Amino acid sequence: SSSPTGEGNPMGDIVSLLSDTGAARLSDEGGMLPMHYACAYGTSKVVLEVLHGAFPDAIVARENKGRTPLHLAMVNAHRTASPAVLEFLLTVGTSRCIVDAADDEGHLPLYLLAMASRFSSDQPEARTNAAKCLRMYLDARPRASADFLSALQALPEWLRDTAVVTAHVQNVLNRKIIRRFPTSFLIMDGYFLITIICCFSYLSLIHIDYRNDPVANPLPPRWEVPLVLQIVGGGYFLLREMVQVVALVNLGLFRSWLYDAENWLDVTVIFLVFYYGALMASPDNFRGASPEMFRNGIATTQLILYSAVISFLKSTLVDFAVFVGGVFYVVRGMAAFGVCLGVFLLAFAQMFQIVYTGDPLCAVNGTLPDGTPFYPNHDGYCFEDFPHCSFQYSLLKVYTMMMGEIGDECRYSTSTIAQVLYILYAFLVVILLSNVLIAIVTDSFGVIRNERAAMVFWSNRLDFVAEMDTISDFMRLVVMRGIGGRSGSSDAGGAPEAPHAVQETPNGPGVAMSPGDIPGENRVGGEGAGGGGAGGGDVDEGQETFRKWWTAIMSLFDTNLLAEMDISPGTLEFWLYVAFRILAVLVIIPSWIILGLVTAGWLWPPQVREWLFVQKRSSLSRADVAEQVQHEIEQLKREIKVLRFELGKERTNDQRELQSMKTEVETVQRDVLSDLMQVREIMTTLFELTREKAMEKEEMTMGGARQD
Repeated sequence: SSSPTGEGNPMGDIVSLLSDTGAARLSDEGGMLPMHYACAYGTSKVVLEVLHGAFPDAIVARENKGRTPLHLAMVNAHRTASPAVLEFLLTVGTSRCIVDAADDEGHLPLYLLAMASRFSSDQPEARTNAAKCLRMYLDARPRASADFLSALQALPEWLRDTAVVTAHVQNVLNRKIIRRFPTSFLIMDGYFLITIICCFSYLSLIHIDYRNDPVANPLPPRWEVPLVLQIVGGGYFLLREMVQVVALVNLGLFRSWLYDAENWLDVTVIFLVFYYGALMASPDNFRGASPEMFRNGIATTQLILYSAVISFLKSTLVDFAVFVGGVFYVVRGMAAFGVCLGVFLLAFAQMFQIVYTGDPLCAVNGTLPDGTPFYPNHDGYCFEDFPHCSFQYSLLKVYTMMMGEIGDECRYSTSTIAQVLYILYAFLVVILLSNVLIAIVTDSFGVIRNERAAMVFWSNRLDFVAEMDTISDFMRLVVMRGIGGRSGSSDAGGAPEAPHAVQETPNGPGVAMSPGDIPGENRVGGEGAGGGGAGGGDVDEGQETFRKWWTAIMSLFDTNLLAEMDISPGTLEFWLYVAFRILAVLVIIPSWIILGLVTAGWLWPPQVREWLFVQKRSSLSRADVAEQVQHEIEQLKREIKVLRFELGKERTNDQRELQSMKTEVETVQRDVLSDLMQVREIMTTLFELTREKAMEKEEMTMGGARQD
C-alpha cells in the first residue's frame, strides 16, 4: 500500500517507473487499463496523478463493457479510498463529460452506484463513503436526461434521501416541472380525475336506484353523457400509462414501472372505470350481479378513486406529500404495536364470549330468515342487545370499545368475572394501549414533518418528473426517428451532449468522445443547452415571448415606475397609466389565467407555472444536521477505536521487535565476548610461546657462550 502523501511514497515511485515504460497505456484481456484498476480498488492521489500524466485519455477510456474509470469508481463507492478517487476524476475530467458517459448497456455511473449500494444499516462506513461519492457526483452537475432521473429513482431509499436534497437535483426538478409538457400533464391529471369522480358518483347513484326498482326509478334522459366523459377519462389514463410503459421498455427500465405501487393504483383505477362503465352502459344486459355486490363494488371503487386523488396531490404540494409519507412512515413503525393490539383484542373478545356461553343472555330462540341466530329481547336489562354471544360481534364490540364506544357498563353486572375482565380491558387497552398509540403516531408524524418533509416531497416530485421526462423523451425520439426516416438521417435521435463516439487508442481501449471532442464538431450552447445545466434543452421561444409579455404587464405595478417616468397626477400620461393598470387587472390577467386553465397550462407564461409549482430549494433540516453530526461523531469514535487498536497492535509489534533486537544484541554481545575470550586465550598462548622461544634462545645463547 501507499501513503496518502507523496513523500516517501514507494507505490508512486513504482508506478512512475512502470509508466515510463508505457505500461499506463497497456490494457488486459478485459480492456482495462491500470487507471481502471486504480479507480476500482482505490489508491492514492499520487498514483492517479502519475497514471493520468502518463496517459491523460485513460480517464475516459472504456473497457470491454464500455465502462470508464468513473463507472468502476462509482460501483465501488463503498470503499474507503473511493471518495478521494472520485474527487480526482471529477476534477481532471470536468471538460470531458465523464459524468454523462454511459456504458454499453446505457447505464450512467450513477446507475451503477445505485445497483451496488445495497448496504444495510449495520454497515455505516460503506454507507458514508457511498453518500460522499453521490454528493460529489451530483455536485459535478450531470446532464438532466431521462437516464439520469431513472438512475436517481433506482437509488436505495437512504441514498435517494441524500440525492433529493442536493442543489443540483432540486434545480433540475424545479426546471423540469415548470415546462409546458409536465405542467399540462399534471393539470390534465387533475381535470380527468375530477371528471371521473363526479361522473362516476352521479352514475352510481342513478344506477343503484335503477337496479333496485327499474320501474319507479328509470334512468334520466341523457345519462349517457357523463358515462362518455367517464370513459374518456379512463381512456386518457390508459393512453398515458401505455405510453409510459412503452417508453420504459424502450429504455430497458420496465422493472422500475413494475415495482412502483402508484402505477398499479393507476391500473386499478383504469380497470374499474372501464369495468363499471361497461356495466352501466348496458344495465339491462348485466343484471347478474346482485344489488348488494354492485353497491359494494361501487363503494370500493370510490375509495380507490379518492386514493388516486391523494396520490395526485402529493406530487403537487409539499403538505400532501408529507401527510402521505407520514401515514406510511407511521404504519411501518406500528408493526409490533399492531400485533400486540390484535392479540389483546382477540383474547378479550374470546374471553367475553366464553364467560357468557350458555348464559341465559345468549340463549338462542331460533334463527332469522338469513340464518342469523335470534336472541330473546333483553327486557329488564340496561342494554337492548348483548354483544358477546358470538365471537364475531364480541370482537367488533371490543374494537369499538377501544375506539371510545364503551356503552353501558351495567351489561356486565350479571357476572363477577366479566366485571373483572371489563376493568382489566379498560386499563390495558382503552387507557394504556390507546395512549401508546397516540404517542407513537404523534412522535412518528413529528419525525416525518420536521426531519423528512423535504425528502418526502422531493422524492415524490422526482417520481413524477421522471415519468414525464421518460414520456417526453420517448415521444421526441419517435418524432425524430420519423423525420430521420423521411430525410435519410441516421442520428436524429441522438441526445445532446451525450458521448456518442468512441475513439480507438493504442492497444485496444476505446475513449468516450463528447460532441465537442470529436474533430470537426463544435459544442454549441452552454449550460442552458445541455451539458451540466439543470434542464438542458428547455428553452422555448414561444415561452420566452410569454415571459417578456408577462414581465411587461407586471411592470405596470412597479411602485417606482411613476418616479422613473416623472409622471405626476393630473397629466394625461398618468390617467393612461391608471387605465392600463385597470385593464390589466380586470381583463388581461384574468383572461390569460382562464385561457391557461382551459389549455391545461399550455398558454400560461412561465412565471405563473413557477409561482404554482416551483418549490424553494430546501436542504437538510436542523434535525437532519444534528443527526448527521451525531453520525459523524459516532463514525469518528469508531475510527478512533480502530486507530487505538492499530496503535496498540503496532506498539506490541514494536515491543516484539525491540525484544528481538535486544536478544540479537545480547547474542552478538555473547559472541563478541566469546571471540574476545578466544582472542585472549590465543594472545596468552602466543605470549607463552614467545616467552618459551625467548627462553630457549637465551639458553642457546648462554650455552654457546660457555662453549667459547
